[in-house]
Amino acid sequence: MAEQKKIERDLMKEYNFRQCKSNTTYHNDGPSFTEGKSEIFTCSYNMCFETMNERTIKSIVHDMHGSQSYVGVIAIEDYKNEFYELRRIRNFMNYHAKDVKFRVLITRHTDKQLIFVLAKNERKRDIKVSCQKSISRYAEYSFLCMCIEVQQVEFTKRLCVIAVYLKSGQDTIDSLDKPMFLARFRELYSVVHNCNTWWKTYIIPSNAYEEKEFMDFNCLIIGDVNSNMIEKINKYTNTPGSWAFDEMQIIIPKIGFEEIKRRFRATYKLDRNDHANYEKTVEKSWPDRVFFHNGDVQIKMQAVHYTVIEGLSSLSQHLPVIATFNLIPFKSTWVNKRVPLEPKPYNMKPEGHVNPFAYVEKSKRPILKERSINKKSHEYEKFMRKYSSMRGDMA
Repeated sequence: MAEQKKIERDLMKEYNFRQCKSNTTYHNDGPSFTEGKSEIFTCSYNMCFETMNERTIKSIVHDMHGSQSYVGVIAIEDYKNEFYELRRIRNFMNYHAKDVKFRVLITRHTDKQLIFVLAKNERKRDIKVSCQKSISRYAEYSFLCMCIEVQQVEFTKRLCVIAVYLKSGQDTIDSLDKPMFLARFRELYSVVHNCNTWWKTYIIPSNAYEEKEFMDFNCLIIGDVNSNMIEKINKYTNTPGSWAFDEMQIIIPKIGFEEIKRRFRATYKLDRNDHANYEKTVEKSWPDRVFFHNGDVQIKMQAVHYTVIEGLSSLSQHLPVIATFNLIPFKSTWVNKRVPLEPKPYNMKPEGHVNPFAYVEKSKRPILKERSINKKSHEYEKFMRKYSSMRGDMA
């Protein structure tokens, strides 16, 4: 609790600094992505309580297929929580997933989100998904933790995915304590600590007396974080000015996450009739995001792509955000790596000789006694007598 209060004080200092800073920026300074093939595909799309059409799901699924990923996580926020609408979305997802040779492994829904986990048909037997029970707090924010395990020959890749929906709201220029800004930080802080406890309790249980680092595993956060722009104050007139900075750029480093460098336009608030323009009543922002955390020392998560899907004929005022990643193991520290074989001379005698090519796996097989090649055994003499008798020249 004391650590959280200290972080909140640091956040308020940086928030006030950003309000008075002269320059403006809309893009973050995170790590750049690298073009290429990917393994994990993620997508976040807010429907604004509009009806989901088939063309939107088809575009998302075909983009997943085009990224050459074998695992996909799709989170849909603010959907119509009705029985017929849920059935329509699931039917569309199953139909178009089969069209690109994918299969829906699990489907979970919270008060605010509908989450699908898909896998390629040839890799579905190697992928295991474990889910935490969805948690909601006073119908303001909700989240769901998932563990995706990919079994391979020499190691196992594990990835934690958190589908999250945070509280919405904009702080006014007159509010000194910034309640909405701090509320989103507290929600994310609670989500990350809850996920850390769940992971170390059910996924990889650890000894209670063993000290473990916080979030020592790879993790993704996808969803609608309802991030707003910080309104800049004119230092000469002390009046509201332009919109200076994205508030999530302050919060995310405090909880140990980072974001890929954004090179796409704002995802909110679009004009319903013309998605090329924005509504003038609300400042445009980036509420739909994907954050990642590299905590595993054996497998590194590398960002591949981070963009939005354009050209959808939906009435939603959000753009779907997609991000792809690779899980790259360090060859020197593979997970569950087989113990290498090494030559070991066992029971060496001064007058004998040991075969140097007797390879025994370390700590896996019992030690076998070697015989000296100078000493003829009883079985050897018996074999030679039988062999000689077959040739007709008995000794």
